[in-house]
Amino acid sequence: MYVQCLTRLPWLIASELELVERFDHSFGASDRITVRGTWNNFAVQSVYDPTNLVSLAGGCEITSQNYIVHETHIFRPNPLNDVSITYWRLKSSRGPAPGAPNVADFGVQNIFQTLPKSIDSVSVAGFFGCSENPVAAFVRQGNAFRMI
Repeated sequence: MYVQCLTRLPWLIASELELVERFDHSFGASDRITVRGTWNNFAVQSVYDPTNLVSLAGGCEITSQNYIVHETHIFRPNPLNDVSITYWRLKSSRGPAPGAPNVADFGVQNIFQTLPKSIDSVSVAGFFGCSENPVAAFVRQGNAFRMI
């Protein structure tokens, strides 16, 4: 199954993609194997309009993968051999809009500025605020093995 969803709001353009994989096979009455996989991707497009600084927003992308192989074998009515192997991976990345300014472009001096340029946070209390995230990427993954 493949699913795509596109969301458009005045300040947000996001897309979601999902792929689901499934395989089941029976070798006989007492031996079965199952394979499952999912892949999800969520992305939010960064926004920068030089005529409207309040609309400034960084983008992000999150990709999630999950796979499992499961085998069941019945030796006799009592003993059961059940084995499953799982692997998962999650990748998250974010960053500023291309061409976006930093506070040094507005005359602020003597503070550290990231590359590529980004505004971490600027606000006027009770009126408006804008911010975006500096570039970052995180990968997390894991696996599991179970046997009964």
